[in-house]
Amino acid sequence: MPGRPTDNYFVTMYAADRVHRLHSSAAPKVRFHKLVNVYIKYSMSKIVYTKDTKLYLGDLFNANDETTLTNRGVKTIICVAKDVKIRLDESKFNIYNYDLEDTYECDISVYFDEVCHLIHKEKDGVIVNCLAGISRSASFVIAYLMKYHKLVLIDAFQYVKKRRNQICPNKRFMECLLEYELKLFGENSLTYDECIQLFYFHF
Repeated sequence: MPGRPTDNYFVTMYAADRVHRLHSSAAPKVRFHKLVNVYIKYSMSKIVYTKDTKLYLGDLFNANDETTLTNRGVKTIICVAKDVKIRLDESKFNIYNYDLEDTYECDISVYFDEVCHLIHKEKDGVIVNCLAGISRSASFVIAYLMKYHKLVLIDAFQYVKKRRNQICPNKRFMECLLEYELKLFGENSLTYDECIQLFYFHF
């Protein structure tokens, strides 16, 4: 009898299902590996790399890849997904876990300031991850760029998308980012409808 599906399988089903449901007419090219172990695997994406900040965005595989993390100087892992386990030695990495779901009921904005501060204060490399590196983690990285790099929402979104094309924060998270932009800058660079269009058309 077949064994229990692996975490790789669930990531594949999650990511492929989002693509099919939300963007069936413009699904991105993905690489599928051997059928005995099918999964979508992307490299972690370099978002900011300066003297003071080395920020990466990735999925659960990237966040558990000790060799690559070490080679890139990453010392802090910020996992913003419920039920995603970081299986690395906590004596080697600073690991922060936020049990957040990729649903319309989840208000991630209550953690924007806290997570942005964690990213900003770390002088070594940081990776922010969720299950697939598409929705939750991307939302926090966009929020960070708005708060500490003074990018308005449309610019922060496009900046991250240029470096990780598969990002797709869900509609509720886009609303949270729109509200956060208003809080930070006192005005919005997008209307609500324009903000939601990013969710539908930028994949």
